[in-house]
Order: sequence, then C-alpha cells, then structure tokens
Amino acid sequence: MKSVSLLLLSVLGTGLFLAGCASVPKATGVSVTIVSFRPVDESSAATKAVMTLRFSSENMNALAFTGSSHKLYLADYYVGKAQINAPIGVPAQGTITQDVVLDLEKPEIVRQILSVADEAKYRLETVLFFTDNEDKLQIKSKSEGKIPLHGLEAAAR
Repeated sequence: MKSVSLLLLSVLGTGLFLAGCASVPKATGVSVTIVSFRPVDESSAATKAVMTLRFSSENMNALAFTGSSHKLYLADYYVGKAQINAPIGVPAQGTITQDVVLDLEKPEIVRQILSVADEAKYRLETVLFFTDNEDKLQIKSKSEGKIPLHGLEAAAR
C-alpha cells in the first residue's frame, strides 16, 4: 500500500512538474517583406497607395496575429506607415500575401527618389500584435531590399 502511494505521488509530482514547464512556444522566424506598390482607386486620398506585403514564417506551428503596424523607409528616409487592424494568419512554415493601404506622410521624398530612379532601397519595420484577454505579445521584424516604385507615382504627386 505504501509503495502504491509513493508511486502515485511520484507520478503526480512528475506530471505537475512537466505541466509547469510547458509554455507557449515563442514565435520567432517571422518576416514581412514588400512585394509591390500600386495606386489606390480614384476616390481615395491623394497620398495613399496599396502596398502588398509577404508574411513568411519558419515556425512549425501556424501563427495568428490580431494586427500589425508598418513603417516604410526609402533610401533611409521615413516616408509613411500602414496598419492592419484585422486578423492575420500565417501557415506553419508558409507564406501569405496581404494588401494594406500605405499612408505616405512624406510624398516629397518619394518624388525626389522618382526623379532620379525607378526603384529604391527600402527598409520595412513591422510590429505584429497578438492579444488574448490579458496576454499581449509583439513580434518585431525588419526587412530590407530593393523595390520598384512605379505604383507610388500617383500618391507622391
């Protein structure tokens, strides 16, 4: 009887220990890059453009975010921001694309770049948000590359 109680106590203790060690895996290996720009429809404000983003994940599990914010730099100058206030789902070890409206806050910089080149070096600083009741998680991502600017002409006028 004593050995059964001892065995039960050790199994229970081991189970509690393992349950205490279990935690939600940290979501890393998420990147957000720019695919392209295109003009918005004519009824929209003049300093806006559509920016297509690619969300990629190296995680073994699918990820779901409640939204994201993005700051765009062209040729190392801040030019605008975008916000996604809708859920974003990224499949396990997968990729999705999503359109977002870019608010050009510095169209004069885009005009200067377009006066000398059709493409520019970019940096995109992204914050991905996850909120579940009291739990809040933010994942920051930074990507760099070169992108054609032909979809920004109308917004930069």
